[in-house]
Amino acid sequence: MWQTALLALLQFGVFRAASAASVHDGPIFAFVAFDKVGSTSLRQILRTREKLHNHSGVLDDHAAWDTDREDGIAHPICDPIVDQFKGGCQDVDNYASVNIGAHDVRGFHFCERQRRPCRYFTLLRHPIERLRSAHSYFCEGCKEGGRQCVGGRDVQQWGGALTCPNMSLAAYARAIGPVYTRTFAHKAEGEPLEGPLEAAVLEIVDLTGLGRSKVRDIVRRQTPTREAAYRALDQYYEGSGPFRGVAELEGGATLAQTPVEAADAWLQGICTLLIEPGDSGSPTLIAQLARWMGDRLFEEKMAHRLTHKNVHEHGSGTRAADAQVAAELSQDIELYRRVKERFDRGESCTSYRVPLGF
Repeated sequence: MWQTALLALLQFGVFRAASAASVHDGPIFAFVAFDKVGSTSLRQILRTREKLHNHSGVLDDHAAWDTDREDGIAHPICDPIVDQFKGGCQDVDNYASVNIGAHDVRGFHFCERQRRPCRYFTLLRHPIERLRSAHSYFCEGCKEGGRQCVGGRDVQQWGGALTCPNMSLAAYARAIGPVYTRTFAHKAEGEPLEGPLEAAVLEIVDLTGLGRSKVRDIVRRQTPTREAAYRALDQYYEGSGPFRGVAELEGGATLAQTPVEAADAWLQGICTLLIEPGDSGSPTLIAQLARWMGDRLFEEKMAHRLTHKNVHEHGSGTRAADAQVAAELSQDIELYRRVKERFDRGESCTSYRVPLGF
């Protein structure tokens, strides 16, 4: 379990302090975190990693948490939304990681806005198992202040469709939908432009059938005003201009990616770990992450094998519900299958995405 990993790291006792590199020297690692995939424990481990490099002394049970906040709440690593009034995580220490809430679109262009190298990584769990856990915890249990229950702060985030705690698993799946695909397909489209320009992008996409990411990139780089974007649209109808070049290259709208394809393509450019490794010979997830980070000290401290087992046994009475849930999550299930194939072949976390300019 993730808790075992954290305990093992902490029980090394007094760490030999590494020669701390200068602050702001190394890359930032941005953890794209989903609910109920072990994110809380992983954030603790990442905070401990930061302290391992940047602080000397004993790491006890409290050292993994950053509790130096006025609200007295433990925040394991910097969060750009929580800390937006304290620099937004731009001045974090060397070896630091930041938390990017996958459901919060305001924070999911963090790396592209940094003035130093920044690398995304994420942790996924099988979509049905993740949903079952979330339904039990957030919906039936109304945990974390009842944020997904009636009147909770997250209800509007899901279009007001949540009626927890009185909500079946199938209805919950319908309301939540394919969160992995939605998150990463949206990310593949690039960072939204400012209001009027983004409205122009959406209209051009609708009229031409071209991919949103390509249209957005052209508007950002070549037609930076609303008037220029619409002039380029007129040129498209006349058979010229930047949008016509994209249409000829793509063969029109016939090559437009599906949401699963777009999400999968973006995930291939970042470190994507699975909470359920495909075989017992795989390295531990933390060791694999440390290796991808190029962090030998962290990898050395985690150089032991851990396994995670999360087995659910369902009676025959849940099969109909399972079929409904699978239908609602079909995009995420297909995306997870693709990611798992790469994971099992040892192709995950062998490269990373660096924002433009680095």
